[in-house]
Amino acid sequence: MHVALPKRTMSLISCGAVICAGAVLMQIATGPHSYAAQRGSEATAIASNAHPGETRLGAAGALAQNAPRATAAVPGETPPLRCRILMLGDSLMEDLGPMTYRFMRHRKGLEFIISAKYSTGLCRPDYFNWPEHMRSVVHRYAPDLVIFFIGANGGMPIRQGKGTVPTGGELWRATYASKMEEMISIARGAGAGVIWVELPAVGGRYNKVLHDTQVVQRSYCESRGIISLRTDDFLSGAWGRFEPYGDYHGRYVRLRTKDMTHLTKQGNMKVFEHLLPLVEQRLAAFYAQHPERRLSAEEAARIRQAPAVYTCRYVAPRPKKTTAALPATQPGAAPTPQ
Repeated sequence: MHVALPKRTMSLISCGAVICAGAVLMQIATGPHSYAAQRGSEATAIASNAHPGETRLGAAGALAQNAPRATAAVPGETPPLRCRILMLGDSLMEDLGPMTYRFMRHRKGLEFIISAKYSTGLCRPDYFNWPEHMRSVVHRYAPDLVIFFIGANGGMPIRQGKGTVPTGGELWRATYASKMEEMISIARGAGAGVIWVELPAVGGRYNKVLHDTQVVQRSYCESRGIISLRTDDFLSGAWGRFEPYGDYHGRYVRLRTKDMTHLTKQGNMKVFEHLLPLVEQRLAAFYAQHPERRLSAEEAARIRQAPAVYTCRYVAPRPKKTTAALPATQPGAAPTPQ
């Protein structure tokens, strides 16, 4: 709709526009620094409203400022990092590792390195060589404690050189035990403590296939004095029988996923709750052997005053390419790389 305005109204609008434009031009022309000085005074006023040592930032700047950052160390003091924990394994550790970090990250002086990869195990070094990968991780990060949770892809023939060791015999058990010994020796050779989380009972047709893996893990840890967590004690039924449901703080809930191998959130929480005392035990032994690595009261107070440093490094293993077909023994078994 077009509305015609009287000529007097149009002339008043035109005069007002000319006056406003002239005022802006006069402000810029009369003092080139007047506008900048005004904006500078506004910026000073905004900054003065901030807390001491803090400036007002935009949305991106606020996120960057609030992000975890390293605590400024006082000259002559040791850094706040005191103990580094490496959590290593297959898809089982992909769930347990981040959960452990989440519930222990408030502990000052701890750093977590999580190295987990699904569809891998100790039976197929031609597909992914865990000892080789572990050596590189240990050399790079020098962990003080290593936690293993691996075995969901066990129970298959072990590739040994150009041949394979078939399942279901003493030779297979001895070979798998030697693979465990190699992994543990790498950790102990670097001066790290070890905790082995044993494979829980598996349901379905894979129960019998993975039973030997459970037996070897338990017998090896018992015979060598390795601190281990017997998950069957709280995840399985009577006589180690697979049970998908169980008690969780007074509630009867599902502890195992529908693939009858992995754990639900509540199942992983039960593992963490039983793992935590073992970790505390190892940390106590570590600090007893290395009292200089324990945080002093001054350091602890200084760290609490500053933003906490939460570091969780996910070291993504890269499987080797191979043309060899993997035996179909278990859900989640690594497919033949293309």
